[in-house]
Amino acid sequence: MRLDFGALYCMVGLKVWCISGVFCTSDSSRLRKDLLELYDKSARPVKKDSSLVTVEFDIGLRQILDLNEQDEILQTLVWMRLYWKDEFLNWNVSDYGGLQKTSFPSSEIWRPDIFLLNTVDSRTRGSLQTVTDISVTSDGAVSWRQPDILKSSCGVDVSYFPFDQQTCTLEFASWIYNGEELDVTVRSDDIDVSAYQESDQYALTSATATRNVTIYKCCPHQYPSVVLTLRLKRLHLFYLVNMVVPCIDLLILNIVAFFIPPDTGERLGFTITILLALVVFQQILTQQLPATSRATPLLGQYFTSTIVIVTISILATILVIRLTHPSPPSRPLPHWLRLFLLKYVAALLCMSDIAKEQGQKFQKQGRKAPSEVPGVEMRVEGNVTNNDHQSLYPGSPASNHYLQRILGHIRDIATCMSNAELEEEQHDEWKMAALVLDRAVMVLTIIASVAVSLGLLL
Repeated sequence: MRLDFGALYCMVGLKVWCISGVFCTSDSSRLRKDLLELYDKSARPVKKDSSLVTVEFDIGLRQILDLNEQDEILQTLVWMRLYWKDEFLNWNVSDYGGLQKTSFPSSEIWRPDIFLLNTVDSRTRGSLQTVTDISVTSDGAVSWRQPDILKSSCGVDVSYFPFDQQTCTLEFASWIYNGEELDVTVRSDDIDVSAYQESDQYALTSATATRNVTIYKCCPHQYPSVVLTLRLKRLHLFYLVNMVVPCIDLLILNIVAFFIPPDTGERLGFTITILLALVVFQQILTQQLPATSRATPLLGQYFTSTIVIVTISILATILVIRLTHPSPPSRPLPHWLRLFLLKYVAALLCMSDIAKEQGQKFQKQGRKAPSEVPGVEMRVEGNVTNNDHQSLYPGSPASNHYLQRILGHIRDIATCMSNAELEEEQHDEWKMAALVLDRAVMVLTIIASVAVSLGLLL
């Protein structure tokens, strides 16, 4: 019988490979196999049902991705760290070559059903993503670290926009277990911000974590939760440069418009252009803020106040133009209006000398009767009859008749001149009242513009 050494070598090599595959398996592989052989990942990791599982939170904030004021949604990038005790995942270190720590895929062992209660993410529905492995030590201490992008609801208060501060909360709790079965707590009251990246829209003023206990009407048990509180302060430089400064510039232009003579008509078109520019800025602002009736943004109040100021300036300009060009025949300025504008308001605006001079001129010349015009005498000597046909010699009745007619025409001319002068004086008095009113509106516009601007900035 001939021995086939080639086949013998193959059989020996195959047996050696099989034996080495069993005895040369790594300690971590044997450990995971032994621990998971009878492991039930759907049950709480306790040997007694009355035992409590405590989950500790340690969260690090990485970045504020977005805060949507329209939808009131906060999007953050966080590092979640959860720690708990698993009584079924412990071993004797000496049995596994001194191995003190190992890892498991997060889908192979029990994990606490922690949900973000105020989530608005339809993709994850608030559950934590299983994207990283879970570390376990020999005494059963489990630690689960993973990054996650969270979308939560955040009530936005834009009352002081763009100088507003927002407070957003993220609440984590178990969905199934009550406080007697699973307890959640925090390792530290302060959120880890050592790796935080600054946002270009908000500054993080504080980040804290607290434990909260809630009792719902449906269930008598306590439900603990961990609430993360983020306080954000809006960076307002962008809005100051692009919205507030142009608005202040338009206010200044509205004040400068009062130096344009109102009777030319250019001021009216100039101020209407300013009003249109303000309306455009307000529409841009409206698109960036949530449509809410709970509060009016401070910047929106500023734009509205500015529009009101410019509108009043336009109405005052129209009134001044109307007073400057009264409809003929001119009427005398009412006594109460003369007293209010040409006496009190003019004295307040340091225009009393001009108003007083105008009033004296009107009282001196504008109040005279036509028969009192100097240089004209309404006196005729002698009696003139229609049958008087005497010669037109000086002193004759016919001469006196023609002289009376000439004097009558002179009287009519003097009356017309007196009426024209009276109308001109009345027109000048209306112009003076319009000038005082225009100056008063300009002063009030300056005061209102400064007050509104300081109210916004301070």
